[in-house]
Amino acid sequence: MKKALLVYIILLFNFSCSSLGTIESNTGKSNLILNQKQYERFISYLNGKYYSYEFERNEYNKSPIAFAISKDGSKSLMLMCEDNIRTCDNGVYILQTISRFSKKLNEDLYVFALGEKIIWNNKKKNIRNISDFDSYLNSNNQIKKIKKNTRAKNQFFDIVFDVSETDKCDSDEC
Repeated sequence: MKKALLVYIILLFNFSCSSLGTIESNTGKSNLILNQKQYERFISYLNGKYYSYEFERNEYNKSPIAFAISKDGSKSLMLMCEDNIRTCDNGVYILQTISRFSKKLNEDLYVFALGEKIIWNNKKKNIRNISDFDSYLNSNNQIKKIKKNTRAKNQFFDIVFDVSETDKCDSDEC
């Protein structure tokens, strides 16, 4: 009986979050069009100063964890750390949160950047400011910035992780 219980616990532990995959399998791998609002949102993400749609207020001194976006560029999710010295460690929690929002929106969101590194199409590039980002966009033919907004309605989401939060993998979060 104890062996069967132990095997059950091990199997449950191993497969409880298996549907999440890896960061690499959740990275965008197609052409992307960034409209002006999403472009500005990504710059705000890098700066750690942005308007929080979750809290309906301006946020300051946050550290970027991850930026996810839909393939059509109309929806984005910023994951930020409450601590501006980057001490959040939410590796698997990133995928859980993106998965939860994808289900909520009924549309997949893909990882565009981790921290200050764009990882779209497996082309990894550190971006520290607007100048770096503009240079990256000018040299990358798979990500296009358009100055006007598209007809698709932009939707912005953001989550701020507290430094004390730990990885959770239960049925509601996976």
